[in-house]
Amino acid sequence: FCRAARQAIGAREGVNPDFLYCGNGAADVLDRLAAVLKPRKVLLTAPTFAEYAQALETVGCEIQYVQTAEADGFALPMDFAEQITEDIDMVFLCNPNNPTGNLLSREETERVIRRAGALDCTVVLDECFLDFVEKPDEFSMLGELAAYPHVILLKAFTKLYAMAGVRLGYGISSNPAIIEKLE
Repeated sequence: FCRAARQAIGAREGVNPDFLYCGNGAADVLDRLAAVLKPRKVLLTAPTFAEYAQALETVGCEIQYVQTAEADGFALPMDFAEQITEDIDMVFLCNPNNPTGNLLSREETERVIRRAGALDCTVVLDECFLDFVEKPDEFSMLGELAAYPHVILLKAFTKLYAMAGVRLGYGISSNPAIIEKLE
């Protein structure tokens, strides 16, 4: 159960260690999320991290893509939150997005999170690259997780500490049912 790692990560991130699930890299946490939550239909931006779709396809999930455009700086479409409908079980956001580098404002992220919450939809918010931007605390939703139990935040030491061979990723959620399912 990675108790020592959860204690250390909890202290570093300022979160309750019970909110943490450790995996063999963030991709492993993604695979586990798909396997235990088994979403039927997911909303993804495109382009984005290919391993989201790979994990979701293993459970037969339907993926609805929202295309972003290079001409618009790969900005999230203004109506993205409205594309979360009652038939969407889960939304994935990558902030900053991999591979485009597009960075969502806190307001954009909160708009998506609030809409998803109103429709009982889970949000997987990947902040694996956020520590590389200037003033990451201005964009991170880590401090708001207690207010959003339908959000699972992904982080990884692999990138920040240049330890790709070690493979340590983790999910953070204030929802004990999600952490319990992952375990």
